Amino acid sequence: MSTEDLSNSGNHTATAVAMRAPAFCNQENSQIAQLANLISQLTMEVSNLKKQINNNPSSRPSTPNRQHQRSRSRSTSNFCYYHRRFRDKAIKCEKTCSYMASNNNGEH
Repeated sequence: MSTEDLSNSGNHTATAVAMRAPAFCNQENSQIAQLANLISQLTMEVSNLKKQINNNPSSRPSTPNRQHQRSRSRSTSNFCYYHRRFRDKAIKCEKTCSYMASNNNGEH
């Protein structure tokens, strides 16, 4: 193999690489553009979903609202856990409890 053959084969390789480089770059740029477009679409969809959530409150709040529980006619601050939970049906009671049974006999 002569020096001329080597230089020609080197030129062919360089030419082949040079021809593939723009095609590869164009393909890569196209994929990047597609990804950018998808990101833009997803951003818009997320924004629209946020607006829907803010504009359409659900019938059930995401956090429990204690104010909507039934009102109690008497203060339960001095009642034990059992009477707060079970009222007249409480079987157990704590000494510091001030619960008076609804039959007004003063029994716990």
